[in-house]
Amino acid sequence: MKLVSHLSPDSTSNESINEEMVKNQELQVWDLGSGSGRDLAFLAEELKCHFYNHLSEKEETKASSPCFPFQFVGFDNHKGSSKRCMPFWKHRLVSDVTYSFLFDLNKVPLFQELLAKQHQKQPADSSHEIDNLNNSYKEDESNEKAIATTASLREEEDHSTNKSDQNNQAKKNPNDVFHAMTTTTNKSLSSLPFSRNKLICLYAIRYLNRKLLHYITSDECLFLEKGTVFAMSHFCKKDQDCKWEFDHPKEKHVLERMELYDLFTTGNKSKQNQWEVLKNYICLDGDHGRTLIQFVAIRT
Repeated sequence: MKLVSHLSPDSTSNESINEEMVKNQELQVWDLGSGSGRDLAFLAEELKCHFYNHLSEKEETKASSPCFPFQFVGFDNHKGSSKRCMPFWKHRLVSDVTYSFLFDLNKVPLFQELLAKQHQKQPADSSHEIDNLNNSYKEDESNEKAIATTASLREEEDHSTNKSDQNNQAKKNPNDVFHAMTTTTNKSLSSLPFSRNKLICLYAIRYLNRKLLHYITSDECLFLEKGTVFAMSHFCKKDQDCKWEFDHPKEKHVLERMELYDLFTTGNKSKQNQWEVLKNYICLDGDHGRTLIQFVAIRT
């Protein structure tokens, strides 16, 4: 799916991205249900290529060229996700801009809290506030670690590094999430890199969470700014009300032909949460002839 044209700093379709944000490295993209991180890596790789090609066309000098302004954050509830992501991200040379978080996207109120903190452009640094949030989700001991990150994996890899070198590196990069993060819920939530970054895109590839989609398009979702892009590629029926003829995935996990379009348009009654659909077409998956929807909408 071509998201690059909507996320590029030179894009005419997204007025929320400006030159100042590019200079300050303030742009963030979230992959919902990121799995092994392959889609996140490919998007980061393609956008990096597009970004530097654009700079070369403008004949920017190395001294004046801005740094790559995007961070790519993957959310997944699989405990082994970060370990699968890291080797591939390093191989694709995007590990410096990619992050993986262990997160249960079915906990919509917790996701709403993350959006609120990101929207405020500040970390959730109130211990009292964090404790209240965590207590709401202590269904059992395993849920105390609702969020974990690739930080733990990178910390293991750097375990043999001299402590003074680590301290010096932390001073050089005070905003580096990996020097501040642990796998505990409190510190992870308080250390998310929200203080500098503007969320400009959420997307999902072959991940369907209707509860989360209904929240994003509801009047309760107050923290997505104008110009935010939502994109999705998922199994979908080729025509409205037709049958799904494949064994996998099951029909209940397949979108109706106009389900996303209706959700992002006619389902919006409030002027505070309006979306414009940019793409809404069907293609084949290339493996078994299953139909996929390629959907892109932008917050207006």
